[in-house]
Amino acid sequence: MLNIKCYHCGKSFALDEDLAAAWLEEHKEEHPKHYPAHCHFCRRVIKIPIQQLRRSLPSEPEQA
Repeated sequence: MLNIKCYHCGKSFALDEDLAAAWLEEHKEEHPKHYPAHCHFCRRVIKIPIQQLRRSLPSEPEQA
């Protein structure tokens, strides 16, 4: 789980790594700059930079 702090309400919540990794894989052709995460408390959208998200996700195992 990735810990995210909402910019609007200031509360922290966990973001599912598998869901974020699947979203990145699905949208990699579009080259997005942000991942849209929804705050569990205030329900607003938070833009998480893709570089931050990739650093937080476990690296993919390389295939030989």
